[in-house]
Amino acid sequence: VCGGGVWVRRSASAGECVVERMSRLGLSGTDLDVANLQLELVRLGGHRGGGDVVAMVRFAELLEDPRCEQLFEALAGTLRAAKKRQVIAYKGELLLKGPSDGVELRLL
Repeated sequence: VCGGGVWVRRSASAGECVVERMSRLGLSGTDLDVANLQLELVRLGGHRGGGDVVAMVRFAELLEDPRCEQLFEALAGTLRAAKKRQVIAYKGELLLKGPSDGVELRLL
């Protein structure tokens, strides 16, 4: 179970990630953003997971994805909140377009 109102589990037979949205009732803005981030990471990089990592996406992929551009008003804040809650992991504190494009975001 991942935080933010989203369940993520790895199917034992197919090794595929199955994502189910739980009820959005009771989620604050940040919780909802973190839940949406989890879904987008699985959508963009679910096929690159392995071991304890459910999905892996490079920062530039997330930043340049048209759907994510529309969904996240403050992507840097959402990433920091998700990292603080140990939902995702990445190197560094603040990710910036350009210097941080190659940084891998791992959904735990």
